[in-house]
Amino acid sequence: MLLIASLIAIDIAIVGSWFGVEKTAQRIEQTTVRDVEVREDPTVYALEMARDYPLFGTGAGTFATAFMRYRGPDILDFYDHAHNDYTQFLVETGALGSAPVALRCGAGLLAFGLAYGAATAGLRHPEARRLLGALRRRTAAPDA
Repeated sequence: MLLIASLIAIDIAIVGSWFGVEKTAQRIEQTTVRDVEVREDPTVYALEMARDYPLFGTGAGTFATAFMRYRGPDILDFYDHAHNDYTQFLVETGALGSAPVALRCGAGLLAFGLAYGAATAGLRHPEARRLLGALRRRTAAPDA
């Protein structure tokens, strides 16, 4: 649960830096349970695809074609994407293709945790200050 909360907080910070925190907060407030349920349905069936093609996946860009065999009777719409980037990447590239993404996400969370710990400790260590500065530059909005 803490991981999900931290991912939401990071997403809000990153998306908010691009589109503005007010717009991001307004979008989150307008999201209904039905909106979330609609996006969960293809993900559940897409994970069945990942179980059938665990190592190499179905192939890059093949989600729409491969999903036709797996979608359940409750899904009436055509889905050309999973509406969940992590699930779609896992389905299309398998465990081998998803490993670098998982490592990158893990490294990012570790770096964030270290930087946050250093920030709360008063930034006494010079490496922690550099890491926090790099994270700030990485998530800052580009100059317009």
